[in-house]
Amino acid sequence: MDCFKRAWIMAKCNMIRWKKEVRIYMIIAIEAVLMVRYFAASTVYGVQNGLKITPCVLPILFMTDLKSITKILIYLGMILLFCNAPFLEEDTPYFIIRSKRKSWWMGECMYIWGASFCYLVLIMILPLIVLLPVLSVDQLWGSLLVDFMNNGSKIDLISLPENIIKIIYPYVAQGLTFLAAWLSFVFLGHLIYMINLVFDKKLPGIIAAVFLVMLDSVVQWLGFGSAREWMYWYSPVNWTTMDIWDISGGRGIIPIWYVFVMPCIFTLILTVIIAVVSRKKQINILSMQ
Repeated sequence: MDCFKRAWIMAKCNMIRWKKEVRIYMIIAIEAVLMVRYFAASTVYGVQNGLKITPCVLPILFMTDLKSITKILIYLGMILLFCNAPFLEEDTPYFIIRSKRKSWWMGECMYIWGASFCYLVLIMILPLIVLLPVLSVDQLWGSLLVDFMNNGSKIDLISLPENIIKIIYPYVAQGLTFLAAWLSFVFLGHLIYMINLVFDKKLPGIIAAVFLVMLDSVVQWLGFGSAREWMYWYSPVNWTTMDIWDISGGRGIIPIWYVFVMPCIFTLILTVIIAVVSRKKQINILSMQ
């Protein structure tokens, strides 16, 4: 129990440092600008035509659209959040001496879980601020999305596949997308941490994560409507897109259990590697600065 308590203190200390991190304010500013650019035109259109939209817009943000890089930029913001992994500070050696290595690496992993959750909450709240004039909880998906669906050839703003709008309730889609995205962020965070820890450099983990993020659009371009749909099974970032989930009326490429189970398995494997490497790893603060 003391080990978990010390690990929690380590995780909390990492989050307290956010107040002095310029990088965190950059992330907030970048994502805020992104949401304004993505949703502002829809808000204006909705106000002009008296249309409303549900506040459950996470499924829209995590749709892989070759005409929009919104999803990619959200993931790149997450990479920027964890780009300093394994989060070594000047006081890290003293913490390890007092609390042991197990508490150290466990605290870092807890931080990845917590930071991913906070970042996703930010991504969930920012669009609501932009869409505030047209938000409504009295309808299902809202007349704004239905209008876009019926006039897709004339209006090229935000969109969601028709099968999702007709079959899945907004709050269900929001919850499932939140969980899938959270697990995806946690997996990539652990991947960055593990690779950087092994190589004593910050760049290798970032490169690996960026590769997986960019693979999302490549797979969408190559795999859609072709015999190469098997590629979706090996592209973790694609798994947060509801359109490829095997749900009633969907494209049925990936079973829904796969979307949630596989990131957990990968994260567990990465956590074990982190634990093994951290046990005997020589901590070199200067090499990670």
